Amino acid sequence: MADQFSDAVQDVDVDHIEESHPVEVEVKCSADIFYVMFKEDMTQLTNHFPQYFKSAELLEGDGKTVGTVRLWKYALPGHPADEEFTVKETITKVDDENRSITYCVLEGSCLLNTYKDFAVTVSVTPKEGAEDSECIVRWCFDLAKEHEDVPHPHPYIELVDFISKELGSILPN
Repeated sequence: MADQFSDAVQDVDVDHIEESHPVEVEVKCSADIFYVMFKEDMTQLTNHFPQYFKSAELLEGDGKTVGTVRLWKYALPGHPADEEFTVKETITKVDDENRSITYCVLEGSCLLNTYKDFAVTVSVTPKEGAEDSECIVRWCFDLAKEHEDVPHPHPYIELVDFISKELGSILPN
């Protein structure tokens, strides 16, 4: 089974990105605390935001390093509350020095039915002059469309904007 996931990771075509959608959010939280949440404890999103993140299952890896594979069940803003999506994602890049992680979609009931490739990078930097009590979270959605009529990833952008701001009040400072 591990070989199946390793082969799938090699098939992700991150170099064939047709669009990038950056999002920048100011968060009232230390950059280190926010980054560690996504690097080491990302599955806690199911506890913090059960209305959006229904479950997270570690399928391969340690949950923190390149090659980790997780299966998520989730809901999206603007969709019916009982409409549930699934996504299998993998960590493809971790840069602790720059507090940056890239996730690529391997399978997904919504994402890969809509986009040919879908990757998201989250980068966290301390906000200047905030004495480590605030940070800037930058999300970048890189995607390749199957055709021109593919919709903008607005629900995903809305979701990361919401969770970034809300995590600032949830995570300790």
